[in-house]
Amino acid sequence: MSRPRTLILASIVWVVFFLVSSAPAAAFAQTESFESGFGAWVPDAQVPIDPNTGQPVAWHIVRSTVRAFQGIWSLEYYLDGRQDDGTIWVERTVPVGTTTVTTVHIDFYMYSAVKSNISAWAVVAYAGVANPETESQFAVIGYTNYDVGWLIYRYDTTVTPGPTTSIWVAFGYSVRWETIRTDYFDYVTVTTS
Repeated sequence: MSRPRTLILASIVWVVFFLVSSAPAAAFAQTESFESGFGAWVPDAQVPIDPNTGQPVAWHIVRSTVRAFQGIWSLEYYLDGRQDDGTIWVERTVPVGTTTVTTVHIDFYMYSAVKSNISAWAVVAYAGVANPETESQFAVIGYTNYDVGWLIYRYDTTVTPGPTTSIWVAFGYSVRWETIRTDYFDYVTVTTS
């Protein structure tokens, strides 16, 4: 083999090695439509105590066939907001292949029966290294009732995982009016890169 040809082949091998070794870690991407369970998602909440009962106010997040964006199942969120406080959400961990900055994208749908500023609640999301336990950890990414039908909500952020191999993601809503609400969330997609 001639010397120029050997140099060209060596250069190609070096470029391929450089590109492969400098490529970002494999990204995580998953969509859940709750057709066969919660997937890896788990309900959680921070709700106030009802002064009449001394117990936490009523809330739940359950699978429901009342309406769905995709398939026949969605998540039914119910929260007694008459104490003008409370946040409910579902959460899960997702793997990260790096200890440097990870870009996180979350999108999901929520059904709105009416378009109104009255009784609108904050729609919230979270991505971080800690398990979310309080409303203050969440970012407000929109409000309920801004239109009619299945509305999409999106959250983009960056997280520095540090020594961990996973991060937490979550989505839900927070009380903004003293009312009781039942709403439906569906078709969540989480991606990292």
